[in-house]
Amino acid sequence: MKLKNNRATKVLGFLRNWRMQIFSSCIYIVGAAILLVLAKQNLGRSLFIFFILTAWLINVFRSKTLLFANVLLIIAVFPFNITIQLSEYFLGFELANFQVAGVRIDSLIPVISILDLAFGITVTSFFVEHNPIFQLKKLLKSKWLWVGIMTYYIAHNLYFLDWLVFVNSSRMLLVAVLGYLAAVNWEYFRHTFTAKRVGYVRLLIVMNIFVQLLISISQFVYGRSVGLHWLGESSLVKGFYGTSWMTLGGRVYLRAYGSFPHPNVLGGFLSLTLIYALSASWVRLRQRSKRGFIIHLLTSGLLTLNILLTFSRTAISIAAVIWGLFIIGTVFDIRKIIRVYKAKRLEKRVKKRSTKKVSSIFGLSLIFERFKQLLTAEKVSWTDRVKLAKTAMIIILEYPLFGVGTGKFIQYIGKNVAVTSGGHYLFEPVHNIFLLLLAEHGVIFGGMMVLTILGLLVGTLRKTFDLIYEKPVLVFCQICIAIWFLLISNVDHYLLTLPQGIAMLGVFVLFEAAFLRIRPRI
Repeated sequence: MKLKNNRATKVLGFLRNWRMQIFSSCIYIVGAAILLVLAKQNLGRSLFIFFILTAWLINVFRSKTLLFANVLLIIAVFPFNITIQLSEYFLGFELANFQVAGVRIDSLIPVISILDLAFGITVTSFFVEHNPIFQLKKLLKSKWLWVGIMTYYIAHNLYFLDWLVFVNSSRMLLVAVLGYLAAVNWEYFRHTFTAKRVGYVRLLIVMNIFVQLLISISQFVYGRSVGLHWLGESSLVKGFYGTSWMTLGGRVYLRAYGSFPHPNVLGGFLSLTLIYALSASWVRLRQRSKRGFIIHLLTSGLLTLNILLTFSRTAISIAAVIWGLFIIGTVFDIRKIIRVYKAKRLEKRVKKRSTKKVSSIFGLSLIFERFKQLLTAEKVSWTDRVKLAKTAMIIILEYPLFGVGTGKFIQYIGKNVAVTSGGHYLFEPVHNIFLLLLAEHGVIFGGMMVLTILGLLVGTLRKTFDLIYEKPVLVFCQICIAIWFLLISNVDHYLLTLPQGIAMLGVFVLFEAAFLRIRPRI
């Protein structure tokens, strides 16, 4: 019986490896052929993507698992704003209208990001690496949820019949499917990611941080883009309209973009990574690993420096709160560790001593002149955000049932377009994802999405009180992510409008859902 089971296991393993090798080879060949055609437009970008694709194929063959290779692929391409714009016409039919009030708006042009392709490969890989029927059964465990989602997705696209709506809604659906598959295959994640592989993931994240820091410093010092357009860097010149810059002390400074489409998006990514880095530092502290604690703390310092270069008020505020919570939490934890350590020594020596511990006072003095001026500068954009919020309310009242369609907020501004104090039109989505959901999806369906997100957030925050003594690091991470989400979601829109933002929103929802499943010890 054991012999038959071993044979069956070997056969299944052979078939699994065969499917993975065929799938990865086909992706590589098709990708290389497409890049060969696109090389005429941008040779550097094509070579970079070809290098990433080759590294992915090598990882698949060496690790014999698509999951590990795909995670590395997503992390590798995440910071780079590499996109392909789609045409507004197909076979003579107009698929989208890119103009508002006679002005061509680039954000209305549907784009496919390299991150979208990485997500698509990862979702498909779940069905290739495992039994497809088994994966479908996992999806059907929540069949009514997916029936509702797919019904709304199809109805939403049929109602608007718009190229932009289709691309943006498909991106959101893709991230939702990926997050669900990751959740139901969590045990396979734990089995696949050994300590060595987790080390590779951390190394790649640190490399991304260094690359973004170097690009950010160069942009800040020189006041322009550094020529890495093949990595997705925007064309930047300080002081020009369309570029984000600050006037501090009578001098003009370019805000750091990195290779992201906007400094705020870079700040959101860095602040989210800072939560992970400081959480890892705290874990190393509890494990009494000085080397690991110092490495993660230095990484956190580099992240904070890069956040400061973005001049993003939201990201800097998040970083200040995270550091404050980290210092308070670790001070109390250190005192607890010291008490436990002393109690063990007393047990060994069998002596009773009365000891007094004078707690260390940690001071954090961040007197940063540029940050002060950010709060008092004349270019504060709160008035613009309020104007956009008023426009959103008008759109919600005009289209309360079905909304205006995913990604089409700007197109429906029309006569209600807001104007800045400098006389420029505000062709931007409302800087609040809750209002944006209501405006683009209607009061019923958009309201359901808003209530789902807020219900998930409230549920996890209530659970933190049950775990605060048992799992302090996890509670710290949860509180920081909640603060991160609440601040960004109420003052910006990229969590719903950009591929990197949608991915970060997916990480937030996945973490919140996983946190809800934790059961405290009784």
